[in-house]
Amino acid sequence: MIKRKYKVYRKYRDSKHPACIRADKKAHKVIRRAKYNFERKLADNIKKDTKSFYAYVRSKAKAKIKVGPLVNKDGEVISLAEDMSEEFNKFFISVFTNEGNESIHEAE
Repeated sequence: MIKRKYKVYRKYRDSKHPACIRADKKAHKVIRRAKYNFERKLADNIKKDTKSFYAYVRSKAKAKIKVGPLVNKDGEVISLAEDMSEEFNKFFISVFTNEGNESIHEAE
């Protein structure tokens, strides 16, 4: 329908022409119905396929999730991305342990 809409417009070169208006309305109707069917299918399959549902919801969200600003253990506010990454690095180093490069004995 969109291709038809463009074809009609190329023929008449006037968006106010009745044929162009009809083609535009029909294309919008088809797009609206396809979007409705897609969203309905996502909602129906949410129990089986939650990943695609939430991916679609995230794509429609206007606000993007951002990290920061952080407060370090001295009480200073950190807002620069490089400084925040350094603070996260320090935190994760303190939380995780280093097991070393010793060979792991296999169970026989």
